[in-house]
Amino acid sequence: MMRSALVALVMSISICAGCGGPPDDRSAAGALRLFFESVGASQESTGSTRSEALEAAYDLLDEESRERLAARARTTGALGGRQHDPWEMLAAYATRDSVLPSRASSFREAIDADGMHATVTVHIDEEQTIEVPMVREDDGWRVVLGVEETTAE
Repeated sequence: MMRSALVALVMSISICAGCGGPPDDRSAAGALRLFFESVGASQESTGSTRSEALEAAYDLLDEESRERLAARARTTGALGGRQHDPWEMLAAYATRDSVLPSRASSFREAIDADGMHATVTVHIDEEQTIEVPMVREDDGWRVVLGVEETTAE
């Protein structure tokens, strides 16, 4: 009996050891936190560091959002005469008013029955809450940005 209690205690400690660790994209809420952290880092950076942070945020978007931002980059490049990277288009969505983890009091995820879609509810304060759609892809949970399709390329 003592041995089984000890095994249970060790297992619960092992399980909880990862509870307070850094966020990762194995959970919808973790992926969203990483996205917000990357957006925040891009806002606080310049030059190549800013570009790297935007690229990291871009990598946390779902495939459709990435494709639509890539199409916008091509269109913007054709109109402006300069090639743009797709993550540069993300800067338009990354405003100073973005909800960053430092302002959020909690991230709560609700995974749909299919296990492939989720909604992460971010509580900012008692009066402000946002809901962010997420999708599970082969490489983890991804943020669905909802970028409108570009009509001309």
